[in-house]
Amino acid sequence: GRYGTSHDFLVDFHRERTAVLVAASPDVLAIETIPDLDEALALVDVLADVDVPAWMSFSCESDSRTCAGQPIEAAAELVAALFGAIGINCTKPEFISGLIHRIRSVAPELPIVVYPNAGRVWDGDASVWLGEGTDLLARTAAAQWVDEGATLIGGCCGLGPAAITEIAQITRQELL
Repeated sequence: GRYGTSHDFLVDFHRERTAVLVAASPDVLAIETIPDLDEALALVDVLADVDVPAWMSFSCESDSRTCAGQPIEAAAELVAALFGAIGINCTKPEFISGLIHRIRSVAPELPIVVYPNAGRVWDGDASVWLGEGTDLLARTAAAQWVDEGATLIGGCCGLGPAAITEIAQITRQELL
């Protein structure tokens, strides 16, 4: 998440891609898997003139920090002022509750989107997932996240259709 590039480089990089997406007239933009506040700040600049609702989701290394090691509270404060929601994605499921609590501490009204991965770590050099993981979330996880304040729940890398079906069943029961 620390690319060693300038703010202007990141703005230029994201401006081109964002223009293509916005030209397709989406209903909402999911700006996702952001590991670093420097990149988030560049995206804020890019999206300042975009008239499409968006959320920004962060990938996190723990229950308190982005993958670049910054406090999730700083990310929530940035996002709360500019976006319709904050998300956490491509993050181990066991970190989600702590992240929700920390986000709620600085942005109590901000909708929270969570879509964790299966708990493995990506090795980019070898192009493989490492570590133990699961194809399904713990049955209590989605219900707990709703109770803690998550607004939208899904799955990321390694969580397939069966996991999404189970999340939908659990959250429907939770919302009844």
